[in-house]
Amino acid sequence: MLKKWPSNFKKADIAVIAVVLIAAFIGLAVLARGNGADGAGLCAEIYVDGALTQVIDLSNGEQHIRLGFDTGYNLLFTGPQGILMLEADCPNKDCVHSGLKSRPGSFIACLPHRLLVRLTGAKDGAFDAIAH
Repeated sequence: MLKKWPSNFKKADIAVIAVVLIAAFIGLAVLARGNGADGAGLCAEIYVDGALTQVIDLSNGEQHIRLGFDTGYNLLFTGPQGILMLEADCPNKDCVHSGLKSRPGSFIACLPHRLLVRLTGAKDGAFDAIAH
């Protein structure tokens, strides 16, 4: 036998519940698509002396990029997994020891060569942290 709605529910209450459920499903769908960067992939922006000189789409495959300066050079590896400074002829090589960078907002800096490589865009399904 079918049960009746409790008498204390009104049509307006049911409408509010339906709107909240629809909004929740839309929110989950947006989260499932990634972090909403218009489908843009991960990119590396290369700055020399504070000026943007190059933007590399990391989804285009692996590349080795040699950046030459009056004071030396840097060898950068880029690929879908992120960016990595392979070689540099700067004195302390902090940029080489910084490791693989794979999250938007992370960067590699070589101060002696006045070089900054920064990741931008979105990496699908990548969360920094989840807090409760």
